[in-house]
Amino acid sequence: MDMARQINILDETRKPYATIFMLAWPVFVEQISTTLVNFVDAAMVGSLGKEATASISISSSPNMAVVGIITALGVGITASVAKATGAGDDNLVRRLMRQALLLAMYIGVPAALAMALLCRMIPLWMGADSSILDTASQYQLIISIGRIFSFTAICLHAGFRGYGDTRSPMKANLALNGVN
Repeated sequence: MDMARQINILDETRKPYATIFMLAWPVFVEQISTTLVNFVDAAMVGSLGKEATASISISSSPNMAVVGIITALGVGITASVAKATGAGDDNLVRRLMRQALLLAMYIGVPAALAMALLCRMIPLWMGADSSILDTASQYQLIISIGRIFSFTAICLHAGFRGYGDTRSPMKANLALNGVN
């Protein structure tokens, strides 16, 4: 968070478009890297055959719906932290960041666990053929457990962005993509 204070997004001597660009380019890089990792993942699974591709694809819509809900909560976190940052209320910023973490624990973790518990039902509800049901269920279980961490990251990264630090979430995302 110290880097955001050094940059000072509230500096009125800087032109607004320069501040917007300064904040936006790391988010752009982060989104591109996320898209690229999805391409790589799809290519790796695609090389395993059509059953493997169908197994991961069958549950993508429900998974993205839950990610969308958590991301929407992240927008609220960003707005709240940005408002507190603009007001210069560092104590409120710290409290909001704690709330973001609690939000991830109280909403994100149960959502991920529910998805894990429903790992067999979700592909069935989406119309999975019996030939892919076992692998689709295994994939759903694995991805659901990983969502616990990604939901926490979504909430915390949203707070960092509201504080004006878009580089830390980008670096974390790039590091995770490198591991992937």
